[in-house]
Amino acid sequence: MSRYEVTTRAVRIKLDANEHPYGVVPELRGELQRALGAVDASRYPDASSSGVRALLGRHLGVDADRIVVGSGSNEVMACIATSVRAEVSQVVIPCPTFGMYRVVAGNLDLPVVEVPTDRDFRLEPEAVGRAVSRGSSLVFLCMPNNPTGAYFPHDCVQAALDAGARAVVVDEAYGEFGGSSWVEASGRDPRVIVLRTLSKAFGLAGVRLGYCVAHGEVVGRIDAVRAPYNVGGYSQAAAAVVLERPEVQLASVAPVAESIRDMIRELSGIPGLRPFPSCTNFVLFRVDEGTYGMSATELWEALGDRGISIRRFGGVPELEGHLRVSAGLPEENEEFLAGLRDLGGGER
Repeated sequence: MSRYEVTTRAVRIKLDANEHPYGVVPELRGELQRALGAVDASRYPDASSSGVRALLGRHLGVDADRIVVGSGSNEVMACIATSVRAEVSQVVIPCPTFGMYRVVAGNLDLPVVEVPTDRDFRLEPEAVGRAVSRGSSLVFLCMPNNPTGAYFPHDCVQAALDAGARAVVVDEAYGEFGGSSWVEASGRDPRVIVLRTLSKAFGLAGVRLGYCVAHGEVVGRIDAVRAPYNVGGYSQAAAAVVLERPEVQLASVAPVAESIRDMIRELSGIPGLRPFPSCTNFVLFRVDEGTYGMSATELWEALGDRGISIRRFGGVPELEGHLRVSAGLPEENEEFLAGLRDLGGGER
């Protein structure tokens, strides 16, 4: 049995989990408290999250019957994989990417075929097609990719389909920051399944609510392996608040995106640090030990000593020498950047 490891440290400034720095926007917080207070904890929740699915359908412009809701996108991901398990012989993923895809494959005893990216984390569509053609494949493509931050070419999805993939899961956890989507394509091709979450742009990471949008031909199979009452009443109530007026919550995306642009600019100005482009709420950056004066691990530890937690990737060779920082509040971002300036400075 595989599991996704999460490590935590007691810190003052937490920039390690790609959470929304502002959470639910102030205009909706009163409604959120009232909605949660109205939940009757003695009753089972709506077994199929029908109210949430209706609101998601309205927001996305799709039929609610094409949506499956789960306790976080991880549960939905596992349901998708289970629904096609008998028809696939391998799971194809880019490398590096979100570690949960490997966990899902391991739990279903499916081998993982990695498609390597280049030094700048670019993925070639032809390489995806070659990997898929080796067997009956379930493909996971994170668009934009976590932890690298940028979109893979959209041709990567088409290359997987052209090579005969059984299913291509386009994980759009950060889609609201990136601005493009495969939702419409999922209505045309039963093999395209779009995975999304309310944890990022919608500010509800603690609620644990994810969903997928799929073709009518396959959504029933995905829903069939979902546990009943899998999304609690409080989670459904919180989701309904932000989805009733999604434009209000999503107005918070712009300042987060601006802070990422500022972060990239500031990181670029520190000798020895190289940030990568990002269409998300986080930035991946490379640490040149010789120029900066310490390794990525030493920098991660030094920031931790200052009460600032960012993400490192132990055991991922492709990410050796790299760190990832999430957007925080303006004052948190500034303290993080000040720490980088204080700690860097060349060989010691």
